[in-house]
Amino acid sequence: MGMDQTRMRFYLEASVGLAKASVFLATAEDNLSRGDFLSAYYSVFHLAQALMWLFVDQLPDKSLTKFTDIRIKGGGLPSAEVKHADVEKFLCDGQLKLSNTKSLCSLFRDAQELREFANYGPRVTWSGTQPIVGPCHLSTTRVESVVARLRPEFISTMKLASPETAMKGILGRIVLHQAIELLKDAKSPFSAWSSGKAYKEAVDLLEILYKEPTSK
Repeated sequence: MGMDQTRMRFYLEASVGLAKASVFLATAEDNLSRGDFLSAYYSVFHLAQALMWLFVDQLPDKSLTKFTDIRIKGGGLPSAEVKHADVEKFLCDGQLKLSNTKSLCSLFRDAQELREFANYGPRVTWSGTQPIVGPCHLSTTRVESVVARLRPEFISTMKLASPETAMKGILGRIVLHQAIELLKDAKSPFSAWSSGKAYKEAVDLLEILYKEPTSK
């Protein structure tokens, strides 16, 4: 089986990842003033997952074989087997071959810091007599900086990635279109994750990208 056909096996996972990434991106922007630290991370995480499925040939052979076997057998979802460490390696260890990979890796790690703070911070230490909460090294300026980078990095990444996908860029357009259709579906499960405003902005973002030319 040719590589184009292998990539086509994972187009739906790529579409779902892209839909999730856009919703989390718009939610992070919409919820910035309310201290939403998790949405920024999950926007980058799901964007990276979408890229993994668009460029499965850039994954290590062992991973590609595992994901392909899961897809062929049809007994589970390949995306369920992707760990956070796998995404970081894909972005930061030279697997993904896009010109903006370094900046995408940097954004992922900065957003990861927000996630870790949301889950585990502020730090609690023990003075010997009583617990002390803090200090908090994560400033509001830092959070704002990460969220501000999401949209331009998302747009830049998809503009670079789409023409490099299978079938001379056609796969990129298929995935973008499918992601839009997933979000527009009245039964979409993603609509419960965000405000109506953020959800609309997620759809608008993908539609703008879909209109971009894909030829090299």
